[in-house]
Amino acid sequence: MKKPLNFEIKNDATVMVQGCLDRSTVPFAKLPYKDALAGASQLNLDLQQLEKIDTSGLAWLIDLLSQLQQQEIRLKLHNLPEQLVKLMTLGHVDNLFE
Repeated sequence: MKKPLNFEIKNDATVMVQGCLDRSTVPFAKLPYKDALAGASQLNLDLQQLEKIDTSGLAWLIDLLSQLQQQEIRLKLHNLPEQLVKLMTLGHVDNLFE
């Protein structure tokens, strides 16, 4: 059974993403990034505990990137799972993220 999506705010503008980021969880994915930022100019997403991601999850990340860029906030992804790296490469969007 897959784990539900969860966001855990860490220190220094880092959010740990846990569970699955896929078509069944994306509609409910509300990242509390404003709470995590606390005035920082960069949001760090740690994906080490992300168990599954599909194209819906990748689209969610791209949308988040767009929202943050409008506010002049950088998005940095850490500990990318192999599944996400493959999706980004296949979709030719790997150059969008740091």
